[in-house]
Amino acid sequence: MTAPVRAPLDWLLETTARRLPTLAPHAPLTPGHLALIAELTIWDWHGTAGPTEESRADAQALRDAFDRLPIAGATRDEYAARLRLAAQGVAL
Repeated sequence: MTAPVRAPLDWLLETTARRLPTLAPHAPLTPGHLALIAELTIWDWHGTAGPTEESRADAQALRDAFDRLPIAGATRDEYAARLRLAAQGVAL
């Protein structure tokens, strides 16, 4: 979905959560893997043509959400579950 507008945060969190456990759900989550999946999520909404003001703002919104949900040794599957709860507005 390419759009010149900001992506809803719940969509960003859900899409990231859906991608995280792919292939290796029980693998430990690393900051690098989380950053890669977040970038793919941004591309899903904004496309890959290059950063825009909106895509940079959405990437920052994801980083802010991740800062509120430290990895703390979670597997990809465990962190994905936490992201889904955050997308639903559950305070963690």
